[in-house]
Amino acid sequence: MSQGKAFRLQGSIHDVQHLFLGFRAIMQLGSLADQKQAIVDVQREILSYNKELAERYNLPKPRDVGFSVAEDVVSVLKSIGLLEYQDHNVRLSTQGKQLASFLESSRTKEFRNELTRLILEKFPEIGEFLTFLNRSTISEELVLPKFTVELAKSVQWDPEAIADRIITSTSKCLREPSKSRLSKIELKKQLSFQRSLREGDGDKSLESMVDRYLITRLMSPFVTSKRKYDVIRDLSTSLFLVNSGSFKEGELSLEAVYSTSWLYPDMSPPANVHEFNELILTNGKTIKIHEPSLEAFEKELRRTVVEAYRNLEPEFGFVDISDLRDHVCRVLRISDRLFDTGIVRLYGKEPQGFGLSYSFKKVTSKRLPILIGDTLKTSYNLIRIS
Repeated sequence: MSQGKAFRLQGSIHDVQHLFLGFRAIMQLGSLADQKQAIVDVQREILSYNKELAERYNLPKPRDVGFSVAEDVVSVLKSIGLLEYQDHNVRLSTQGKQLASFLESSRTKEFRNELTRLILEKFPEIGEFLTFLNRSTISEELVLPKFTVELAKSVQWDPEAIADRIITSTSKCLREPSKSRLSKIELKKQLSFQRSLREGDGDKSLESMVDRYLITRLMSPFVTSKRKYDVIRDLSTSLFLVNSGSFKEGELSLEAVYSTSWLYPDMSPPANVHEFNELILTNGKTIKIHEPSLEAFEKELRRTVVEAYRNLEPEFGFVDISDLRDHVCRVLRISDRLFDTGIVRLYGKEPQGFGLSYSFKKVTSKRLPILIGDTLKTSYNLIRIS
C-alpha cells in the first residue's frame, strides 16, 4: 500500500475503537463473508457504538456512519494483515485468527497490544510524529496557540501583535532548527490578507489559517495539512501513544499535545514517568507506553489532582472535570482513560473528599464527564476536592 493510500484510509478513522468494532463484526460473520455484507455489518456496528456512547455521556446525536467509513475500516484491517480477500468475499487471515482467539478468551489487552504494534508498523506517520515531538520540542510537548476574537481584541486586531503572541508562545516549546521554521513576518502577512474580511465574520477562517500555518511549517513533509495532523493526533491518542488538552495562557487559548509513549532506544521518558506497557516492534525497537498500575500510582495521582484543582482557582468550590483532566494528564503524561479510572478509584476509597455535580455545559468527545456507579452509572462533569 502506498503512503498516499495510507493517508486516505486514515482520513475517516480517528479512533482505533472503530478498527476493533470492524474486526469484531467480521469475526462474527464466520469463516467467509460477502465483502459488501461485511462492510454493511461494520457500518452497523460502528453506528450502534456511536449511539451508545452518545447516550451514555449525553453527547449530541452522532452523525450517520457512511458506507465509505466502514469500507476504510475494512481496508485498514486488510492492510495490517488481519483480513484477506477471496474473489468478492472477505475472511480473517492467519494473523487475524490469532487475534480473534485473544478476544474469544477475553485477552483484550493482548488484542490491543497486537493491534497497536501492527498499526505502528504499517503507518510510519505515527512513529514520525513521536520522533518529531522528541527531536523538535523541548519536553516532547507541542503547543499550538489558537486565533480567537479574545486575542485579537486584546491587541486591537493588530496583525503584527497577533503574530508575535502566537509565534512567541509556540516557540517556547521548540528546539532549533524547528524554531527558525516559524516567521512572525510571514504569519503577519497572512493575517493581514485574511483581515480583509470584516471583523467578526472571519473568525473560523483565521483560526484555520493559523492552525494550517503552524502545522505545515513545523511538520512537513510528513504532515502537510491540518486534516492529516488531526487524524495522526487522534489515532495516536486512542492508542495511548500521545495525549492532548486545551489550556488558557492569558488571552491565548492553546492546544498542547505531548508524548505518553517513547520509542526505545531513540527516546527516553522523563524522570517522573514509571511503569510501561512495552511492545517489541519488528525493527528491533520497543515502544514504551506509560500505563502505571493504579495501586502504585495512587498517591502521585491524588497529589497532582489536588495541586491542579487549587491552581484552577475553583468558583464556588467546583471546577470542570475536563479542565482538571487536561492539567493532570499533562503533568503526569497519562491517558484520559487512566485519569478517569483513577478518579473513580479515589472517589470510591474516600467519597467524603470529593464532591461531584453536573452542569448542562457542552459535552464533546474530548470533554467527557466521568461515570460513577456499578450497574446504573451517573455522569458528573464538576468536581470539588476537600
